[in-house]
Amino acid sequence: MDRKGKKRGTKSPGDPGIKRKFHVFSALESVLICKACKSDIKFLKKSQVGLGFNLCIKCKCNEFTTINSCPKVRNAFEVNRRLTFVMRLLGVGLSGINIFCAMMDLGPGLSKSGYYSILDTIHIAVKSVAKVLFRKAAQEEKKANEQEGNIADEITVSGDGSWAKRGFTSLLGIVSLIGKYSNKVIDVIVKSKVCKACEKWVGKEHKDEYLEWYEDHQTEWRITKEVLVRWRLTELLKCFDDPLKSSV
Repeated sequence: MDRKGKKRGTKSPGDPGIKRKFHVFSALESVLICKACKSDIKFLKKSQVGLGFNLCIKCKCNEFTTINSCPKVRNAFEVNRRLTFVMRLLGVGLSGINIFCAMMDLGPGLSKSGYYSILDTIHIAVKSVAKVLFRKAAQEEKKANEQEGNIADEITVSGDGSWAKRGFTSLLGIVSLIGKYSNKVIDVIVKSKVCKACEKWVGKEHKDEYLEWYEDHQTEWRITKEVLVRWRLTELLKCFDDPLKSSV
């Protein structure tokens, strides 16, 4: 590795197809030369993971320079996290991401393990930020409530619910509590009538591995036994009782 943090090696890299996708590299090859050997340079691509890859610069020297196509976060290409996050906001999952990459000729897409690893990372970050924002919103509502001449901790809220798709067949929904004076969301909760983790164990309930897994899993998953559309405000308040107290 040189002083600028660029990796150098002697093993010959592979895919020159990067020039077919990005004409800028062909243009750069026509005007740039190596400052050491004064020969022409070539751009190659290798070690692609999702949309990230290593850009190799090759010349007549015995060494070649390798540069990351984007910043890395703990050895993972940042662009893949950005891609996954944006696609999830649009309601697109792993299959959609890989179809998009294939249709746009951007590479093989993401592996299943890599995709879910990114989702775990996003979940941790989003959950942490949400807790901070909900706590701040609760404090604002508490302050506004006190300014209206009420007891600070006895706030008034309204409940709002939504679900994944129209009609009464949705198995996944979200409900929220909104402060009366601040009009800000104080807390949210997701309720589901299905569990993808449980589906993996269908037909294997008799195995010891399932029993060990289920002991830990049943404490993590809260299932809604009634249809989402039948949720009442009193039921929502029960769901939010503990989070609301901790927020205000």
